[in-house]
Amino acid sequence: MIVHPNYRYQGLGRMLIEWGTNKANELGVETIVVSVPFAVPVYEKTGFGIVEQIDVDFSISNPSAKWKEYQSEDLRAFLMWKPAGRGFQIGDKVSMNVDM
Repeated sequence: MIVHPNYRYQGLGRMLIEWGTNKANELGVETIVVSVPFAVPVYEKTGFGIVEQIDVDFSISNPSAKWKEYQSEDLRAFLMWKPAGRGFQIGDKVSMNVDM
């Protein structure tokens, strides 16, 4: 999910996340997302916790100028999890097997 830059910081992302997690709660299922660094706080505010940091290796031989620009950005990703019916709490154990 991406909110257009012109509409960020108005609560739209949180509203969409809450809509989706409310549906998941109704069905009794856990929710998993992969987040970019700048979106982690909104996911945490809606009950997700970080399960794993995913470091992506974008190194290639002879990168273009645009590729070098991408490499200079924070390219980490975060596997985030929210238990069914409640928010993440420190010490929670993910009920599924996560092999990274």
